[in-house]
Amino acid sequence: MVDSELQFPSRGGRWLKLNAIPDDGSPLEEDLLVRVDPVGGYSFPQGVVFHLSVSRTGGNLLFRVSLRGEGAGECARCLAPVGFVLEGEDVFLVTIGGEVSQEAFQEEDFWCNLDTWADKIDLAPMLWEVLASSLPSRVVCDDRCLGLCPFCGANLNRGPCACGGAPLDPRMEALRIKLQELGEEER
Repeated sequence: MVDSELQFPSRGGRWLKLNAIPDDGSPLEEDLLVRVDPVGGYSFPQGVVFHLSVSRTGGNLLFRVSLRGEGAGECARCLAPVGFVLEGEDVFLVTIGGEVSQEAFQEEDFWCNLDTWADKIDLAPMLWEVLASSLPSRVVCDDRCLGLCPFCGANLNRGPCACGGAPLDPRMEALRIKLQELGEEER
């Protein structure tokens, strides 16, 4: 595993020399440990491990990038600290000085064209794309989390709050009655 100097958001690049990729079509495999600054309310104290597999296919380079890491954030309902496992993957097609063939490229793949004189490629945009698309929209400590009281802020997972709830907006009275009826039917 390579301990990369790359950090996100990007503070430099992580370059891959194109001559390191075998010409016979066999993949170049590499694991990168990337330190990630807090992003989207999530932190990754041990960094994120990216697995990179690059192979030549015709005049193209096929990048398969996957990631795995442990993240930390706050429960979207009760704000308690919560850990989660982050996993994701994506495929990127890079052409070298030419047009991409329809057989080599599918719509869901990312594609870019590299100049024929280029001898290296910056991996940071690909790694960032996989990371950003893998982030959860929100995390919860438990699917049954009750969250916080909207009036006093007490954590309802620890028991009922002492405020008894503030008076409801009169416009919500019909909804309160319907919810009570539904609750009685379940008993």
